[in-house]
Amino acid sequence: AAWLAQRQKVQSVESILALIPAQRAGLDETAAAARAAGETARLNLARTVLTLPFAARVAEVSVETGRYLRAGETAAVLDGTAEAEIEAQVPVAELRRMLRLAAPDAAAFAADPTAMTTVLRALDLGAEVRLDLGDEVLSWPGRVDRVSDTIDPRTGTLGVIVVVDGAYAGAVPGAQPPLTKGMFVEVAIAGRPVTGLAVPRSALVDGAVLVADEAARLRRTPVETALIQDDIILISNGLSSGAEVVVSDLLVPVDGMALAPVTDDALAAALGAAR
Repeated sequence: AAWLAQRQKVQSVESILALIPAQRAGLDETAAAARAAGETARLNLARTVLTLPFAARVAEVSVETGRYLRAGETAAVLDGTAEAEIEAQVPVAELRRMLRLAAPDAAAFAADPTAMTTVLRALDLGAEVRLDLGDEVLSWPGRVDRVSDTIDPRTGTLGVIVVVDGAYAGAVPGAQPPLTKGMFVEVAIAGRPVTGLAVPRSALVDGAVLVADEAARLRRTPVETALIQDDIILISNGLSSGAEVVVSDLLVPVDGMALAPVTDDALAAALGAAR
């Protein structure tokens, strides 16, 4: 029995020894594959070059030195410096009014962002981006490029995307900053010039204004408005240049009643400055 036990041990050791060459060969193959993978990795690293198709500014870095970066993983976020985009929230009603002045047939598209983008680009509307520094206001010329996809249901506004070309052009450290992401700016969108006569908004009642005729008598004159902006109305038809518009409140305005017109020089100057 003891002899058989020893014999089994010898056979077990012989079996292990017989397997060693095969195991070693497998390990050698694994080591060779690992060395080949290492050489390939070193070659790939030597050939790796990070390039950009545009000039950019690093906004965020997602990796550290020595970290393994997998294919498709984000290494950094970069912002292009050739242009800057600003999304200005514009009330849909104001946008429709501006489009109606520039292109009467375009106002109907104000509820369709895709069609609105096409119309805005065709109108080639200009814009100005302003940065208030407290003691100085910097400005950049821009252009209206497109609108956002949806209307904000809470505010009734639509995002109008304004593009400023050369956002870093003319930047001077300590004097003239570039237009960069995160700045709080003001955007003014300019439509096509509109001609007409400016009067206070309060002067328009039920589609007409009260004027003093050549005999200083009160007359009600129906008019057509081209633009309503803040407290000013631009009249496009129905009112002649030089007409004396009544801007004071009359308790009981009666057509033909006698008036004693007095020119409001301050109001006239304010209307002139608003043009």
